[in-house]
Amino acid sequence: MCWLAKTQHTPIEMHVIILLYTDSVENILKLQKMIMACKVQYLAVRTKIDMISGDAYRRDLQSLKSFDGNAALAFTSSTTKERFYELHEAVLQMHSGVGWRS
Repeated sequence: MCWLAKTQHTPIEMHVIILLYTDSVENILKLQKMIMACKVQYLAVRTKIDMISGDAYRRDLQSLKSFDGNAALAFTSSTTKERFYELHEAVLQMHSGVGWRS
């Protein structure tokens, strides 16, 4: 059982982990490995996309998939709401039991 899923009294179960990052994807690769060891679905979300180039998505996806072929990635901006629908759709596709409020 993953150390994230342990409590002192009753084990809990995680369904989805959303991993947010703003800079280089290399900064989260170790965290990605830990989450993979826990055998929990996760979604990597790069924020502040209004400040990056168009090539970043391809590079980030390639880096994430080098460790996990099933890696899911969404890009969004909380400032401009650009591509926010991708985050919404990715969460819904990953786990239908996750509640979402618009």
